[in-house]
Amino acid sequence: MDPMERIKERLHQRLEALPVNLLPEVERFLDSIQLQKELKGENGATIIRLGGLWAGISCSEEDIAEARREMWGSLGEDVS
Repeated sequence: MDPMERIKERLHQRLEALPVNLLPEVERFLDSIQLQKELKGENGATIIRLGGLWAGISCSEEDIAEARREMWGSLGEDVS
């Protein structure tokens, strides 16, 4: 039996020994592992999907320029 088969067998035995009320928790844990795997890019870095974050919000060039002026307007000024 190869090492992966031994691991699967041990996991199966441990699952069988768990109380039934803990199985949903194990399932949630496995789901989280699967999700982490799906969120990893080819280089192993986590991919953060922002799709829909700005859905329904419109922002003009002037809105962006005004926000920049507000944020950076007093940069470098001595306010003391």
